[in-house]
Amino acid sequence: MDTPLNYRTIIQAILQEHADYRNSANSPYRSRILVDETRDNYALIDSGWEGDRYFHSTPIHIEIIDGLIWIQNDETESGVARDLLDRGIVQQAIVLGFRHPKVRPHTGFAIAS
Repeated sequence: MDTPLNYRTIIQAILQEHADYRNSANSPYRSRILVDETRDNYALIDSGWEGDRYFHSTPIHIEIIDGLIWIQNDETESGVARDLLDRGIVQQAIVLGFRHPKVRPHTGFAIAS
């Protein structure tokens, strides 16, 4: 069984892969990861200038709450849940926080509220 410590390592690796991929693209913004292990908050942040317009976005936000991985925001094409599953995290340990609580029982993932 995975532990929050393993979750932290896996989440950080996934975020770093997404940041590296985004930074390799010809893009006017820069991707960085933010890690708060004390509060178990993890995010991928994009920011930069596109002409005269400043851009700031959080395409990925993940938390560990009560031993479960909560995906609070996921704007990736492949899906962070898929990344977690590919690394051996079971569906019952993943909450799709961006889905309404009424929908969660139909997703196959954890239904914590």
